[in-house]
Amino acid sequence: MSGTKSHFPTAHHTERPSVLIVAHGSPSAPDGPEAAVKALAAETARWLPGWRVSGATLAANSALETALDEISSEHVLIYPFFMSDGWFVRTELPRRLTQSWKRSFEILAPFGHSSGIPALCEAAVKKAAKSSGVSARDTAVLVAAHGSRSAPQQRRLVERTARVLAASEAFREVRVGFLEELPSVGEVARLSRSGICLPLFAGRAGHVEIDLPRELAAASWSGTLLAPLGTWPEISDLIATSLLQTRPMALSG
Repeated sequence: MSGTKSHFPTAHHTERPSVLIVAHGSPSAPDGPEAAVKALAAETARWLPGWRVSGATLAANSALETALDEISSEHVLIYPFFMSDGWFVRTELPRRLTQSWKRSFEILAPFGHSSGIPALCEAAVKKAAKSSGVSARDTAVLVAAHGSRSAPQQRRLVERTARVLAASEAFREVRVGFLEELPSVGEVARLSRSGICLPLFAGRAGHVEIDLPRELAAASWSGTLLAPLGTWPEISDLIATSLLQTRPMALSG
């Protein structure tokens, strides 16, 4: 990633890999998201024997700096637990790292870029439809995301997942709605009225806990609202797989 330090001393090849999973967190209520990312790091470490995996949020006071202080390696892999490489990943995270970490680091592709997300989402929606006693073929899927007028790459990632769901021909219809751009979640929800809502968010925060349910209620939408993607139990395995695939490329730099 442009603007980040990414050099690899010879000793790094024999060091135990160190990974720091960094999430946004919540400035108004930092404790919950901070505990969540630490738990995610612990679960991810279970899939990676010999790796050191820790977690921190940007929002919790000094959490990132404290986590970095506890890393003894000469090099650390930074895994952004974000849905896209927007301003926080491209600008704020490198700035904070450069201020606090005087050794080498590499910022990896964020969580939302994981190639396994579409297939995971398809399986989750099919499972939810079955649990509701409804055929997947009769189910309307509403893929909900944050959206950003200034970061079109996030939209592309969301639409990639929607295309995979639609291409499977397993569902009656697949639509995409956003909270911060058009088409809005409410607008799309009014078209389908019911079904399964798939929130493509990394964690639980105001958008997921308040804004999304409010938009659905205002549209008189009825159906199943899934937990946000980043909270699913399969995510630690997905992250570990991404890290194992990334590691050889990181060592070749």
